[in-house]
Amino acid sequence: WDISVGTRLWAVDITHRLLAVGFNEDDTVLTGATVANYIIYWDVERGDEIERVFVSDQVEDESNTYRRAPSHAQICGELNLLAVCYRQRPINLWDLEDKSFIGQFHKSAPDIYPGPLLVAMVFNPNPDMNLAAASYQDGDLVIFNPWTQRQHAIAEANAHTLATSSDGATLATGDGGGTVQIFDFETLRLLYRSTVNDFDIRAITFASNNVRFFDIRRDHCNVWEPSAIVRQTVVGDESSEYCSEGVTGDAETVETQLWDYSQAITAMVSDGVDLLYCGKKNGSIEIYEAKIGQHKQQLYRHATNAAIRHLEWNNRANVL
Repeated sequence: WDISVGTRLWAVDITHRLLAVGFNEDDTVLTGATVANYIIYWDVERGDEIERVFVSDQVEDESNTYRRAPSHAQICGELNLLAVCYRQRPINLWDLEDKSFIGQFHKSAPDIYPGPLLVAMVFNPNPDMNLAAASYQDGDLVIFNPWTQRQHAIAEANAHTLATSSDGATLATGDGGGTVQIFDFETLRLLYRSTVNDFDIRAITFASNNVRFFDIRRDHCNVWEPSAIVRQTVVGDESSEYCSEGVTGDAETVETQLWDYSQAITAMVSDGVDLLYCGKKNGSIEIYEAKIGQHKQQLYRHATNAAIRHLEWNNRANVL
């Protein structure tokens, strides 16, 4: 798609479901990883398939290579890396440039099977850091080097959604209870936690300024800009020495209510011209402009917690 004009450039049919897609560093090749243990390379300009490469869960005895469907895949164009994980198996790492197997990251000892269940994974996009993050069902969040498969840091996060800022400095996590946590990617030092009694977080993404981020939960998107990230970004731009001093201390923890459910609209009617009358869960009747949604005034307020169930407008009598 050309998102600037909303036009589809090309489309291809594939036989098996994709687990991950990603562009290479210069955006000339699109790579897709499938559940059928192969990756596809497409030419971005024309959509032509360039090549297919088969991958598998590597074991010491190649005759016993696993052929079952992978549960997770992650592509990093900046590092030219592919991560593929099979249920309760270590993370397999592949070089997308020369199509070679690099190694496996074991959270636990290599000879322990079954291993912990991978929930989410993300590569750090900064090629100078050479790091990746993985979250497991036992609650552990792990930072490791994908080239050496060595663990760098570990913390308890209970995360099932991961996202990283484009500069690789910050890692965001979301859990099933609606809690957002922000970590320093390299050390997993907690910078910020927002505890929200809300639905689970489906996805998180950072804005291009690496300070603001967005999460999606249920049917709405939330925008965040915690001061902890602003401080880290500012001191990080000045010097690494000052950064290590400037962001120390306890993490900022807040309890947030994203939505006042007493303000939920439970009934609505139009006057047929330019006004909307909205009855709410808290018993109030509010008037809004139909064209732009701007609030004009509160018409009436019933007893607390007496939700408005029905509104009727009589156009002839001009009566609500």
